Amino acid sequence: MVDALTARRIDEVARGEVGDRAAAQDHGSALAVTVLDTRAETGCFALATADTDLAACLDRHIDWLTASGRIGLRDWLDDASAVMGRARQRAEGEWSR
Repeated sequence: MVDALTARRIDEVARGEVGDRAAAQDHGSALAVTVLDTRAETGCFALATADTDLAACLDRHIDWLTASGRIGLRDWLDDASAVMGRARQRAEGEWSR
């Protein structure tokens, strides 16, 4: 769809904020995100139902990385170093918690 948008075969694309912002960033000034939903967008993972240990591990680490949901996509896009700093800190021995 982004190819059709940049080729002007379509006028707009309505997708999730993550994909829209990434496409706009990848295409420089050729694309812009013009409307955002006021609700926070969440992500997801697909796991086997029986893989409860992995689900718990992902929940625990995502909760830590996002400071219990206080750090989100907008924060990442505004200053990725804040999130990456937390990730580096976690990678330097904190993963077992």
